[in-house]
Amino acid sequence: MKNIYGILLFATVGITSFSTLSADGNVTVTAEFFDATCNLHADSHNMTVALDNVQLSELKTPGAISKAVPFNLKFTDCALSTIAWVGFDGTAAENSSTVFALDEPGQSSTASGVGLEIIDDYRGEVMPVGYAPSGRLTTGLALVGKETTFPYSARYKSLSNDVKPGNANVTVQFNVRYD
Repeated sequence: MKNIYGILLFATVGITSFSTLSADGNVTVTAEFFDATCNLHADSHNMTVALDNVQLSELKTPGAISKAVPFNLKFTDCALSTIAWVGFDGTAAENSSTVFALDEPGQSSTASGVGLEIIDDYRGEVMPVGYAPSGRLTTGLALVGKETTFPYSARYKSLSNDVKPGNANVTVQFNVRYD
């Protein structure tokens, strides 16, 4: 009989063993729920905008501009309540906040004395170089329906009295912010 009590006592202690817990810190989780943004149309990925060849005589004075060539950024599958803001980022030409510098400056095959401007055709304004979420961007456009197109143009702008001939390639990134 003593063995039965010993076995029952041992089983009871085993069943009623306790765990100890301590609260050493907190985890705070924050999140925001939002409508879907948009998809960038395939034609707007890594696009090349081919500007016309320009004669030096067209850009012989500072501020002279070439013919603008239009291009579009196209968005698809947009939520109806979405507003998109677009900004362009790259290297600014010296002493300019609206002219992008040419790629490979100083190379013998690269033009000099010119840069590239991007025009927001919706507002008719030259876009600034650089993207800042709180800075000046394209007017936020309400994305209507399943597709929305943002119209832009690109053109060369003379920055000097001494424009040199050569390649005039420019790499620019665009960024999109949704509200």
